[in-house]
Amino acid sequence: MQAYTAPLEDRIPPPTENERQLQRLIAEVLQLPLGRVGMQDNFFQLGGDSILAMTLVVITRKAGYYITMADIFNHSQLHDLAATAASTSENDPEDPGVLPYSLLNGVDSTDSLIKQTSEACNVHETSIEDIYPCTALQEGLMALSTKLSGQYIEQIRYELHSNIDLGRFISAWDATARANPILRIRIVQIQNNTMYQIVVRDIPLWHHFDDVNMFKVHVATANNMGLGDALVDLSIIKSSEDSQSYQFFLHHAVYDGWSLQLLWKHVQVAYDQKPVSSTPFSRYIRHTMDNAVGAEEFWASQFANIHAPVFPSLPSTRYVPTPTSVFEREISTRFQPHSSEHTLSAMIQLAWSIILSSYTDSDDVLFGLTVHGRNAAVPGIDNTTGTTIATVPFRVQLSSQSTVQDSVLELRRHMTAMIPFEHFGLQRIGALGSDAAAACNFQCHIGIQPPSSGSIISPRLVKSGISCHDSYSAFANYSLVLVFHLNDKDKGNVVVNVIHDAKVISSAATKRMIYQFEHILNQAIGSPETTLDRLDIVSPQDMMQLSEWHQALPQAHEDSGLYELVLSHAVQHPHASAIYAWDGVVSYLELDDLSLRLAKRLQGLGVRRGSMIPLCLDRSKWVIICMIAVLRAGGACVMLDPSHPTERTEDILRRTEAELVLTSSVHQDRFANISTGKPKGILMNHSSLCTSIQDHTSSLNIEAGETRGLHFASYAFDASIYEIFSVLVNGGCVCIPSEADRSNNLAGFINASHVNWAIFTQTVLNNLLQPEQVVPGLQTVVVGGEALTQDVVDVWADKVALVNGYDLAETTICAARLVPVHGWLPGTIGKVTGGIGWITMPSDPSRLAPIGAVG
Repeated sequence: MQAYTAPLEDRIPPPTENERQLQRLIAEVLQLPLGRVGMQDNFFQLGGDSILAMTLVVITRKAGYYITMADIFNHSQLHDLAATAASTSENDPEDPGVLPYSLLNGVDSTDSLIKQTSEACNVHETSIEDIYPCTALQEGLMALSTKLSGQYIEQIRYELHSNIDLGRFISAWDATARANPILRIRIVQIQNNTMYQIVVRDIPLWHHFDDVNMFKVHVATANNMGLGDALVDLSIIKSSEDSQSYQFFLHHAVYDGWSLQLLWKHVQVAYDQKPVSSTPFSRYIRHTMDNAVGAEEFWASQFANIHAPVFPSLPSTRYVPTPTSVFEREISTRFQPHSSEHTLSAMIQLAWSIILSSYTDSDDVLFGLTVHGRNAAVPGIDNTTGTTIATVPFRVQLSSQSTVQDSVLELRRHMTAMIPFEHFGLQRIGALGSDAAAACNFQCHIGIQPPSSGSIISPRLVKSGISCHDSYSAFANYSLVLVFHLNDKDKGNVVVNVIHDAKVISSAATKRMIYQFEHILNQAIGSPETTLDRLDIVSPQDMMQLSEWHQALPQAHEDSGLYELVLSHAVQHPHASAIYAWDGVVSYLELDDLSLRLAKRLQGLGVRRGSMIPLCLDRSKWVIICMIAVLRAGGACVMLDPSHPTERTEDILRRTEAELVLTSSVHQDRFANISTGKPKGILMNHSSLCTSIQDHTSSLNIEAGETRGLHFASYAFDASIYEIFSVLVNGGCVCIPSEADRSNNLAGFINASHVNWAIFTQTVLNNLLQPEQVVPGLQTVVVGGEALTQDVVDVWADKVALVNGYDLAETTICAARLVPVHGWLPGTIGKVTGGIGWITMPSDPSRLAPIGAVG
């Protein structure tokens, strides 16, 4: 509040007449006493925002001075702003307007074009008033309308006051249509597939209905507002003497929220029998055409070397998002307009960029941003009806060591530089090169709505109506859409509407992100001098959830050795099969006997508690027998894969300082003349393994005494440990194929050995086991080691119990979750089992990562 409440004697008075005039105009716009406005003050700290800035541009132009929205954003201190202001005679000569047909660059014959467009619109040539190109947004919406007939049309209904003179009301709308060409627009596509908007002289026709049912019949048979059709449809429904309503259909190609408010103001003026005036939409079209070359250069430079990951990621490259899940949250912030030189909009953009940076582990952040487009340097744009909104790919490059203050300043510079080129269009930006094309593939889309002037439009005419917010979700086919509505009464309050595709990002995840966003936003507003890396993204709701998740600790198995849990089944069901291998079947009783004899032999050779014993054996029943024997002797198994290079094997032996190796005669020559070194590696102790296995049994869908698990993984990977011991601890049978069957006859072996449970990477699953192969007994497939993709889910989720698994050998814990047939979300790995999982920030392991973010 310092700038606003400073003593009057501390304020610097304007020394020149130009500055005194600007002081008076700013005080008028901000509704402040003249003495409260000093030349050292900042427009935004005095309470300004983007809407008030637009008002300032308009009234300074009327007063004979020329400033732009970019000037206000770049020179918000009033002394600097006054220095940039100049007389309109120097910088903004009287706009002569846009002559009819003067924007048809590259058209060989205007007469020929008029003839073609009149035929496309089914009107007489003399009915055409003007023709000019479409904006990029209009082109996109009409192209989509052609594919999806009847879409992108807004149906709006208002209840009128009973004392309204209907004839006068209709005349007021007719006058508004004459003054606003956008209500008489039709769009056609001719000559090299170019889209033009055609202004016809005829005002929209009215439809009158005596009851709602007749109106419903009209709705069912009305045109779909496609190419060549009228894009406005007006109806009066008078169902009783006391009830009358006004209903109209508008295509999104001809209106936005700003325009709708303007149209109602014009209707009110006309109803009061006063002349209506507006700024033709053609001025805006001319502006976009004049800036086309500069727009190409600007956007081509914006995305050089971009490496911003897409968030949220789609299940597959073919997936088309359908955002239908919605929720709303009101956020109370610490924002005080008079204490900040930044707008709340800029703070929202920065806070959301920080959230995306956390979720993608990248300082290079990208999202789609919809802007109202009214910052363009077009005289009278505040009184222009027509859709000026635009969506752009917005890139933010964060620096963790920058302060919030500096980051917002940089973001504002970027926004200001973008103003002349916002209109260029995604399809045109994407055609500027591979980096630009990648930038247009964003899946997160935000819009920030300025404060509205009220929910009822023209209250003197309308008894009840609708809010004048742009329906971004009506034409934003992205996985995650957020619309922030700023409050005109309480400047610190924000209402956020979230529309998302629940198949891409769940409702719980989106709500969690909004809580985190709210937490970051308030920190950024309250501590502008804080560096970004010191902001805490973990929200209070995150901490409550983590506390709830971690209330129940898994039962630790301190007293049991892993082999004891396995061999307990030799007592419970001694003749059950423990191993079914290509070289023989071993019961639990035989496993107990054979492993005991070998364990005694190993102890006789000096194996003691803690001895590291490498095992280098081809896949067979003897591998498991040897593993149990080493554990019974007190040693630790060091698993070697015989297929790996000798140099790698030698390196492992040096690290373990092994004095004894269990191997077969086939591989014994590999272990001659190997010196030892310092022990190093991952130790998996009995207690941790037992705790993990007991806790993840259910998650991995292992059934006691019933599971016949495939032993497929290489001994170089810890998955082989779980393949063996997760099954044996639960009294199941480990099935071991020969190398030939493993590589060339996997389905045949699965069927012959009655395997019903297996662990694969998705690469192996895709390459060795095709879904068309008959494996009726395979009930559960655990996929791990690689990120699970939607393609695998689509193929396997309805054929087996598909479990997405993730484990950390270093901590002997894993996470697993059954993948549903429908509604699986990419990246979901399930609940941590066998311990407590804490995920930390990649850049700082001492700090927790927010739930859902990369860690």
